[in-house]
Amino acid sequence: MNKAIVATMAGLCLSGTVFGQTILFSENFESQTPGDKPIGTAVRPNTNTPVVFTEVVTGVANGAGGGVGNGVQVFDDGLGSGEAFTFENNFVANTESQQSAVEITFDFAWEQDLAISGKYGRFGVGLYDASTAATLNTSGNIFLELRFGSDGVFRVVGSAGSSSESLTVGQAYALSLFVNDSDTLSIDYLAPGGGTVSLASNSFAVYLGNSLVRTDGLVNGALTGDSNLGRMGIDSFTTHDGIDYTFDNYVVSTIVPEPSTYAMIAGVMVLGLVTLIRRRK
Repeated sequence: MNKAIVATMAGLCLSGTVFGQTILFSENFESQTPGDKPIGTAVRPNTNTPVVFTEVVTGVANGAGGGVGNGVQVFDDGLGSGEAFTFENNFVANTESQQSAVEITFDFAWEQDLAISGKYGRFGVGLYDASTAATLNTSGNIFLELRFGSDGVFRVVGSAGSSSESLTVGQAYALSLFVNDSDTLSIDYLAPGGGTVSLASNSFAVYLGNSLVRTDGLVNGALTGDSNLGRMGIDSFTTHDGIDYTFDNYVVSTIVPEPSTYAMIAGVMVLGLVTLIRRRK
């Protein structure tokens, strides 16, 4: 076989950009100072107060980290204060680098029960935005919804409905979110408990630990175009209070083909190369 063709095959099979998983964003807060507001694309309130704040915490105050190291605490018990918290981050550099499929993982903990029910902080995923103001606090800007309830109820909301899990105060939970923004193609992902799972176009799946909480459809702008994923974050609202959660170990990465897909891709490449060789003879 032509040496150039052999080299091309080797490059395709070994290239990290083809088969390697790319980490788009990672934050464990260890380089940040406890007591300060965390570094982020959009962080509210502008000035932390005892009733509403977004703050780097450490040690036992970081329930999301199991009481070890640094994390971020979002707290809102200021009904009527006119304030709310925001912690949003772009995970791509610009609109042109928005993604079609991502895996988002982080740890979180419900820190205390403030005896208020029916309120929540809302985590969403949406478009990249250069703005340092909150953007995901508007319902029309998010493609899916994760609610962190004041009463310790974690709820996943999609196009067809919702599912919920009851949390235990002070317990750390590992969350995995898989999002497929393609309008036409399904993707395969490796589930937290092992095994390959197919995710339909314009849909997402959420796990706590190894347990699937819900798979559902995306909403709003995710339904138009294939690469709309660029920003994530959690926000509270001026009418919602009693919320006290910590978060740690954020990682956003591309979803890469699983082994079954590798075989298909390799087969297509080999077939194309064989055709090329025959044409050169």
